[in-house]
Amino acid sequence: PSGERSQEHVDKSSFIYETQKAIFIQDILPHLKVFLQSSKWDPLYDFDNLPLVYEGLISIANKLTQQNDSMNKVSKDKDPDNLQVFDNVFADIPTDGMHDLCTIIRKTILIDVVFPKISNSLKQWKPKITKNRDGSQLIKNMLHVWIMPWLPHLDHESILENLLVDVKTKIHSSLKLLSKLHGVGSEYFFFKDGISILMPWHEILGDKILHDITSNTITPRMGRYLSRVIICKDAKRQNWESVLILFDIFDHNLLSKREFLSLMEGEIMSNWSCSLYSALSNKLFHVQDAVEFYAIWKRKCFSTPSTHSSPFHKSQFTPRHVLLKEDTIICRHFYGGLAMIKAMYDSDDVLMKSLKPPPRIAINYKIVQVYRAKENRLKEEEEELRGSLDASNNAVKTHVSDHGIRSATFREVVEDFAHVNGKSFYPKLGENATKDGKPIFMFGYKQIYLDSNVVFMLNKSIWNPVSLEELVSMC
Repeated sequence: PSGERSQEHVDKSSFIYETQKAIFIQDILPHLKVFLQSSKWDPLYDFDNLPLVYEGLISIANKLTQQNDSMNKVSKDKDPDNLQVFDNVFADIPTDGMHDLCTIIRKTILIDVVFPKISNSLKQWKPKITKNRDGSQLIKNMLHVWIMPWLPHLDHESILENLLVDVKTKIHSSLKLLSKLHGVGSEYFFFKDGISILMPWHEILGDKILHDITSNTITPRMGRYLSRVIICKDAKRQNWESVLILFDIFDHNLLSKREFLSLMEGEIMSNWSCSLYSALSNKLFHVQDAVEFYAIWKRKCFSTPSTHSSPFHKSQFTPRHVLLKEDTIICRHFYGGLAMIKAMYDSDDVLMKSLKPPPRIAINYKIVQVYRAKENRLKEEEEELRGSLDASNNAVKTHVSDHGIRSATFREVVEDFAHVNGKSFYPKLGENATKDGKPIFMFGYKQIYLDSNVVFMLNKSIWNPVSLEELVSMC
């Protein structure tokens, strides 16, 4: 009798489950589907409650399913022969062959209605501008605000992958509009707002995609911004705004290591070295002033950032102060600065002249980036060669190890820069193929020669120094 009562209780529970399931399928889901398909629901503005409603439906469906499965398991364990299943009681309910209630809800609500509507809204989305009281302008309808509440549920059947393609496109357009809103003189606000647009997507899009977006939209303007930095002789009065915003972008892991180091070397450290050399050569510094100038800059670059200023934490993420300390070229600038100060202290004019850095026109972050990319390729080729030789011939391996890794030459950097910008580059042949003993090259249709990491271009019988960007624009 107790077994019969137990079986009766299980049968009743199964009947209740199937009834609840029918209510979901025939009443709740159709009404919710009609509402979501109507103009009453706008994904751009109604993004707070509906994801919670969907989560609630899934949660209830999970509990009902678990309770039913648990009761059926008890019945099966006690009397397998008496188990009654109500799968056919509501056979006329249209479920497209799906029996799991959660699957039915996902298909009916998420896949058939929510995703198409969000996808369509995303394709039509355009950033809207709002003005603050202080006159600044911001994007009002940020992407992450209305899309992210649905993302945990859209990771299904490549839905998320298709959606993120459009997200990347819209992030690009947002940053371009932002750049127009914040013109010359408002770079700081552009970079700050750019961080607020990119950061919410970091865990979803990943480092590489965000670094590519930053490289195309933020880095070029950052290069121009940093190129206008004035190095103050009195470092205590230095305006650090530009340096700190660069640090901030990198600390949020929105900038690749190579671009960060290229901006530091090409726009900041090269300017720093030229300014220090000029001040020392023109006797504008006392030794103590020069030492203080050096020490303040070194602390700014190499000191460990606070937790507040470095919000991004990952085991594989290299903190900027570590990256700067480990970079040979950055350290070489600081070592060169010390050597200049010592040369001034010793009144060694010959040494001071030998330490003169390249002129500012000869270097910027783009040139440095090409230079670093070239050196990285050479290192990879060298390591690959070393690995193959290691496996076949220890004697040859030893010779290669002693030889060391070759650095990229300035000619290779210029040649790479030409190819990247779609310009031809080759030595001039025939008569007048040299200038002061240095070979002349054809860069596009312009004649150039290279001297001490500076490009000289022939313009109406006069050789003038030019930057690589100017050279490309003239070809």
